[in-house]
Amino acid sequence: MVERERELAARVRCAVERLGGVQRGASLGFALDVGRIVVDTLYGGDLSLWRARRRKDTALRSLSRRPDLPLSTSTLYRALALYELSQREGHAGLHQLGVSHLRAVLGLSPATQSALLAAAAREHWTVARLEREASAQRSPARARGGRKPLAPYIKSIRRIVQLTSPEALEGLERCEELDATQLDDLARQIGRARAQLARLEHVLPKRRTRGARPGQRAA
Repeated sequence: MVERERELAARVRCAVERLGGVQRGASLGFALDVGRIVVDTLYGGDLSLWRARRRKDTALRSLSRRPDLPLSTSTLYRALALYELSQREGHAGLHQLGVSHLRAVLGLSPATQSALLAAAAREHWTVARLEREASAQRSPARARGGRKPLAPYIKSIRRIVQLTSPEALEGLERCEELDATQLDDLARQIGRARAQLARLEHVLPKRRTRGARPGQRAA
């Protein structure tokens, strides 16, 4: 048992070191590099072991809890899901689509993922169109007793977090290369976004306080 724990610790440490050398970004290549490293170091390169993992996956849980892990847990798990998807579908067949297209179908059955991605590539769907089609595929399952579909504003807030992550803002330090017109346009867009965020910050706490139980402080 001790030897097995030492071996696991060594593999996890190796994964952290290799992940630290990956060029960070919001591209599909970044996700595939992360997924490949994790599968290689924790599962011996056998993707079937990742697919057949049990709920209590000691190896992946140990990696996700490392304080020196150079990426968030959500990014880690999403990268693994994207890597698994790309290996199943064939990376060459996905070259017309971006990483946001692939994220839109995560959580769906393999057959549904294949059908939607093929249609998206063939008909040049936008990310928004693919998200709508994926949502329509999820709705029947939820209607049979699954979770209630999320309201659009909740999805939007979560996308705001994704779009302002360090990976999504890669290259920001080079914004000085833009001309004055481009900078002014971006500043106006940021101003509009800031106004909407201020509105969200004003509304959400009031709703949270109003829904608190008597004698219970709002979270």
